[in-house]
Amino acid sequence: MRTLVKLTRYDKNPIMAGSGVGENWDSKGAFNAGAVMHDGNVHLLFRAEGTRPRSPGNRFWLGTIGHAVSENGFDFVKSPDAPVLDTAGEDPMIVGINGVEDPRITKIGDTYYIVYAISSACWDRLTLASTKDFKTFVKHGLIVKDMAQRTGALFPGKINGEFVLMHRPIPNIWISTSPDLKAWRGARMIMTNEVLPWTHCKLGVCGPPIRTEKAWAVIFHGKDLEGTYRLGIFWLDLNDPGKVLFVQPEPILEPEMDYETKKGITGNCVYSCGQVIKDGRVIVYYGAGDSTLCAASMPVEMLELPE
Repeated sequence: MRTLVKLTRYDKNPIMAGSGVGENWDSKGAFNAGAVMHDGNVHLLFRAEGTRPRSPGNRFWLGTIGHAVSENGFDFVKSPDAPVLDTAGEDPMIVGINGVEDPRITKIGDTYYIVYAISSACWDRLTLASTKDFKTFVKHGLIVKDMAQRTGALFPGKINGEFVLMHRPIPNIWISTSPDLKAWRGARMIMTNEVLPWTHCKLGVCGPPIRTEKAWAVIFHGKDLEGTYRLGIFWLDLNDPGKVLFVQPEPILEPEMDYETKKGITGNCVYSCGQVIKDGRVIVYYGAGDSTLCAASMPVEMLELPE
């Protein structure tokens, strides 16, 4: 019998919120965090929103990306001075940039690569940055330039000699490959929004795919036609990441708590950009209501491909 993969919420959620301080860059919200282990600690790059308006009538505020660190994976200390990534230095051809947000972090070799979204008044785009120490960050520019999108993550290492990006031109999941993280090719759709009843609006990768013994385990989000966001899981072939082996029909997490259903900017929303494996458990960090950051976990064995 197949074991149902399910996340268990951390009992002290939310674990991070906006500072609520005046016009600080993070005063309105802290959520949607990419996550990675570095020097024995959990490092997060989180989406922060302050009080600078995004555009007239828009319910969101201008987004930047902040940094936070934790020893235990639940109690985080934010870097206090300023965001580590903001709108400075982005492609000048993008019209009306009003935020950088929703980062996904992948370690390849000794470098941490960050795929994040540029929000704009015209079309959103994916872009790439990197760091080795979470102190100095380098921006590398747009990736997969010919597609408007805002959700993407790199696989942790080359497959068949090439880097692989999982991304989401709305509404479906695609992969593209690159020899050098600059020129992208071979774009192909691997999963449609019709795969499950709760993904009919759109679906996309959460944190980077996780290599297990028999498959890549991928935590993903889906949005239904009523606007509810849920988290799910599927598995890909190790040597051909375009081959879907199994999709669990049931969500691994769906909005139930007040901080997920009623509070924040967006109701009925759980949305993840990253996870880590620590002390035998997978800790998934997820935004609740596009306002606060929460955590949920499961035994690492649940990542294995179902028999």
